[in-house]
Amino acid sequence: MLFVIFMQMDPAKKHQSIRTIAACYFTLLSIMATSLIQLLLFVFGMGDLIPLLMSYVLALPIAWLSGLLFANKIVYAQTKLKCFLYGVLLILFTLPLYDFFLLFLLQSVHPSMYNLGHGLQDSALLFLLIIIYSFVLIGSWLIVFGGFAALFLKTSFAPNVLKFSQKLDDVYKMKEQEKP
Repeated sequence: MLFVIFMQMDPAKKHQSIRTIAACYFTLLSIMATSLIQLLLFVFGMGDLIPLLMSYVLALPIAWLSGLLFANKIVYAQTKLKCFLYGVLLILFTLPLYDFFLLFLLQSVHPSMYNLGHGLQDSALLFLLIIIYSFVLIGSWLIVFGGFAALFLKTSFAPNVLKFSQKLDDVYKMKEQEKP
């Protein structure tokens, strides 16, 4: 049913499929990155720091949103350098957003962490500490990975998905013409 609806869309709506492709692509990458980060935390003995399910619940909508926001910039970038930089910018956008929501997640999982202070200044200091650690430990390799992921999205993934979609559209039109 959904396939039929997609094939009957007018070309103006198909232009929006680039955003959906990018959102799905970055969501899939966030699943892999979250799994890798959870594995590294487990190896270093900090597996209980962030609950596994909540880390996915937190990562998936943020990745979907960032894929929607940065899709047109990445896919229609004039040069490969701009495309790479948009991928870096995507990570620079998502990592602090993830850290902000992680702060609230840690409050529900580790309530003793908030016994240090109750003021806004203490929360801001804790948020700054989380951001610094996430950029040093995770962001250092994730930023480069995000740039290369954006290049792959522009050069290979999105064009191949759109070609496949066009082939399905052609098959659907042929089947419609064969009907009496």
